[in-house]
Amino acid sequence: MSDRQEDKPDVHVHPPSVFVSAVIIGFIIRIFAGGKMPVPHMVAEGLGIVLLVAALAIAIWSITAFAESGESLPPATPSSALLTDGMYQYSRNPIYLAMVLFGAGLAFATLNIWMLLTTLAAG
Repeated sequence: MSDRQEDKPDVHVHPPSVFVSAVIIGFIIRIFAGGKMPVPHMVAEGLGIVLLVAALAIAIWSITAFAESGESLPPATPSSALLTDGMYQYSRNPIYLAMVLFGAGLAFATLNIWMLLTTLAAG
């Protein structure tokens, strides 16, 4: 057995869990405290849909890059290569970006200011 420790990220909390929790917390706060966005409904829904579609596209593009490179997707696993192509040439963490855009899109689509604030805080 080797004395050398495996080189892997020190991840204690699963990042998607943080973003899902932020969305749920924003939803719960809105139920008890109100907090409708001061944006026209049609504009907010349109922006929400655009953000949701962008989030989905970025997530698919990023996950595909992982699959094509043979890297492991879970954040606590070791990596053998640094991805620099595709979405990774624009963002070091495009999957996290997709999660923030998804939460923001859902917040706008439902006019929930708290969901937007908790999503941005999680990002």
